[in-house]
Amino acid sequence: IGNYNHQKMERVDWKKTIKINILMLKIVGLWPAGDESYKPNLYLLYAAISILCFQVGHIFFQIVNLYFIRDDLEALTGVIFIVLMEMQGVLKAYCVIKNMKMLKQLMITINSDLFQPKNKEQRALIQPNINAWKTVVSTFWFFAAFCLFFWSMFPILDKSVKDYRLPFLAWYPHNTKTSPQYEFTYLYQSIAFNLLAMVNVNIDTLIAALNMYIGAQFDILCDDLRNIHCDSEEKPRDVSKKLKICIHHHREILRFADYANRFYNWLLFVEFFVSGITIGLSMFQLTLVIPFSSEFHSLAMYANAVLVEIFMYCWFGNEIEVKSSKLSYAVFESDWTEFSLEVKKNLIFFVLKVQKPLKISALGLFYLSVETFMTWNMIFSLITFSIHLNSILAYGNTISVEIFMYCGFSMKSKASAPNFLIILLNLIGPTCLLKKLLIFFVLRVQKPLKMFTPGLFYLSVETFMKVELQPDYVPIDIVSFESDWTDLPQNLKKLLIFFVLKMQKPLKISDLDLFYLWVDTFVKILKIAWFYFSLMNQASASE
Repeated sequence: IGNYNHQKMERVDWKKTIKINILMLKIVGLWPAGDESYKPNLYLLYAAISILCFQVGHIFFQIVNLYFIRDDLEALTGVIFIVLMEMQGVLKAYCVIKNMKMLKQLMITINSDLFQPKNKEQRALIQPNINAWKTVVSTFWFFAAFCLFFWSMFPILDKSVKDYRLPFLAWYPHNTKTSPQYEFTYLYQSIAFNLLAMVNVNIDTLIAALNMYIGAQFDILCDDLRNIHCDSEEKPRDVSKKLKICIHHHREILRFADYANRFYNWLLFVEFFVSGITIGLSMFQLTLVIPFSSEFHSLAMYANAVLVEIFMYCWFGNEIEVKSSKLSYAVFESDWTEFSLEVKKNLIFFVLKVQKPLKISALGLFYLSVETFMTWNMIFSLITFSIHLNSILAYGNTISVEIFMYCGFSMKSKASAPNFLIILLNLIGPTCLLKKLLIFFVLRVQKPLKMFTPGLFYLSVETFMKVELQPDYVPIDIVSFESDWTDLPQNLKKLLIFFVLKMQKPLKISDLDLFYLWVDTFVKILKIAWFYFSLMNQASASE
């Protein structure tokens, strides 16, 4: 495998890769000094002021303002997507504070001897991972920085500062149309929004870095497995020792990934859901503002930043899956034909475990992969909705927004379309606009309505069953692998291998071999019941 004496080789400081992220998190009050969590000191007071007075306070004033603009659709959509993004930042800050001890422990673990590259070849092997992370993060920072600049400065650039316009619509208990209250409020909004943006961006890049670390560790482990040789100079005991080190390394990688996933499990779900909504609403705002104005550029930069953000999550999650799937191939590339019988049996058991690659999930609903990024189609649905909604608004008194939204998004099936066409004909005369509306309407109702969260899964009974009713258990083969099986006698290893092979297929309780007793069967029964209910309902309606 190489030289395991890391003292003779310069150590890789994994934490140095994210030193800028740590510095930014310190500025916003989310990274106490040292390897410990928060303590009752001045930094805790500073963190409380930063989070409560600026971040939470800024969101509170915007939420109060929603009540006063509830009848203005344009202003309402312009505030909602910003508030959602800011609330997401506060949620991320809460998760970081709650899991601070875990994060500090992860930083200690990643710099331990076991996670260090053993030679120059492995250092070169992990460098593309770090470079990819830096490239994606730099792109993310580029869009985020320009978005911050245009959003904070557009009243000055558009010269609307003369009308005492603030960067963000919000309610305050004082008059913001006079000086110096206006200047102080402007400064408060700029500081608060920059703090929230720093929280969002740096926690996102920190999560991406954790996933990048996991992928890099799989590269190191694959190289270790690939270079296990049984030379004449090495004794079989040395080969067995190297294999045990690799197995221990694999266990620690899985443990590291499990702790990291516990930290951002909920955040991933909220991130995908909120990002899908905010990018759609921001595209809607793009159709309302003056083209190529500073506000237009801020919205365009924000939309691109969100796309890069989601891509960053999915890409490094996909890298974990791809790299972990190479472990079994790395074992095969080793000099396994010359190994002793004991080592071969250990290899068989290890390969059985690594057949299934590691996947990073969000609440078990979807995995972070390139396919998830490609199926994130709620963005395009909301963009289409935004464009058509804005075109409808442009006609003013011809048709109300309520009729459009009702006809476009409240359809249960294609059979209901004629009824709504009659309603439209009664409300609107036979104009050219009617033809356009009917074309769009017919295209819309070709598919029945399905409520979904950002295009990743549909909100249905089946999804609920998978999340809520799925039993929380650990497969027996995984439990067996976590035991101290490498030091067992040969006869017990044989029995354990046979036992794990048997446990690959789980036990299922059936009824006359017709169906199994599990949640999917319950969901199918509900679907059949709903089918008969719909059939009888349509039959009674036709009579």
